[in-house]
Amino acid sequence: MKNLDGINVWNRSCNMAIRTHKALGPCPDPNFRERITRASLAVASNIAAGYERNSTWQFRQYLNKANGSCAELRTQLYIAAELGIIDHAQSTNLIAETLEISTLLRTLITSTI
Repeated sequence: MKNLDGINVWNRSCNMAIRTHKALGPCPDPNFRERITRASLAVASNIAAGYERNSTWQFRQYLNKANGSCAELRTQLYIAAELGIIDHAQSTNLIAETLEISTLLRTLITSTI
């Protein structure tokens, strides 16, 4: 891989962060909105930070952090839907995307061993 754009899971994570941000729209709770936004940004950001490290071990560590952020985001999306902050259809689609991204991250972690 010559650059970060070549990592599919990074591209998908960036798109998921954008979609999450848009789905929150006029969220009545700014703290909740910030928390979800941070989690969604952390997935792609940790992939990028790990990619720029000088060792495979460090890259794996950041991929694991990204996967943790993905699980955090999945939880927050579920709660946001139950509270009526985002609609269930958007939540379902975004949660499905977090599950696919987690699978891709685990595959990438395993392949870098």
